[in-house]
Amino acid sequence: MNKFEKRLKDELDSSTPDLKDKIKSQIEFPVAEKRKVKWQYVATPIMAVMILLIAIITPILVINPSNNNLPVINGYTLAIKVTNSSAVAQSASQINTPSVEVKYGTDDIVVGVYPLNQEGVVFLQSSRLKGLVGSNVENVTRKIVNELDFRGCLLNNSLKISVKTNKGDFAKKQFDSISANIKADFTSLEISQMSEEELDALEEDIEENIEKYYALLKNEIKAYLEVKEPILNNLVMGIFYELQKENTSLVDKEFFDLKSIKQIYGNDEELFSNEVIINIIKTFQQEHPEYNDDFLEIEDFLELTGEDFYEIYDDIVKEYLEVKDAINDIANGKIPEDIDDMIEDIYFPDDD
Repeated sequence: MNKFEKRLKDELDSSTPDLKDKIKSQIEFPVAEKRKVKWQYVATPIMAVMILLIAIITPILVINPSNNNLPVINGYTLAIKVTNSSAVAQSASQINTPSVEVKYGTDDIVVGVYPLNQEGVVFLQSSRLKGLVGSNVENVTRKIVNELDFRGCLLNNSLKISVKTNKGDFAKKQFDSISANIKADFTSLEISQMSEEELDALEEDIEENIEKYYALLKNEIKAYLEVKEPILNNLVMGIFYELQKENTSLVDKEFFDLKSIKQIYGNDEELFSNEVIINIIKTFQQEHPEYNDDFLEIEDFLELTGEDFYEIYDDIVKEYLEVKDAINDIANGKIPEDIDDMIEDIYFPDDD
């Protein structure tokens, strides 16, 4: 089966902003390669719609940016597929059987890492799989298989791999080398060669459904934010209502007027004595422990000063506003700045 590839960078330059500024510190975040689907020559309006969709969603899935935008003339394509050896329950993050593809040159330097199925789309979001492009294929393969093991994907499962040249020929030497490297770390892991039919099925699936998988990821992030927003809203408004009752100067202020609140509490080294607010925060911690590491790291309320309270309130308000902004960004076809954190919270909450 012939495989086509397509670079979207030139098409997206005018519509895709620099992403993940908070995490990437303004580093350019180019868009990875994506195969050109078999129906690439359909009517122009349809193609325009698809390009717009990819422009909106693709940056979420780009995890291994590279400045190398030239195609690999001489190189190899490694496909890795996790297969069920027995009945295994799907993990909570739904990445039990991912399939991925690694493209590398004759110098063994990796130029691209891509998903080959829906589970692979989620799997490649792991923070441990960032920065693979530019590394040696042996190191990249080791990281991928170690991540599979960490995620529990290898439990009672086996691996099937395929290594082909860019002409589509089986690369036996490279297949044997990669298999041996994997077996060196996982001696009991069953590794076999992927059949042409299996590889074709993966390639056809990703070509036909990649936009749908992108959209599903986007929708799951949106749903996560829409659940989080009212929870944070109740927390912020509950605290601010009590602050207004305690301080008449805040009656005509907004909850996000941090400057006004800082003037009252920002330099207060006395113990914070508003028991109602303390109980609101305590109750929130108990009912929503999943948010504690994000912005609530309070262990001893008995030593909480006014200054401490202001820092806590500042964090809560900023967290709430970031969620509101992210919802608006997605609704307007933009990518939220803190997309990395959202992906970690949704799919990899236990990594720390």
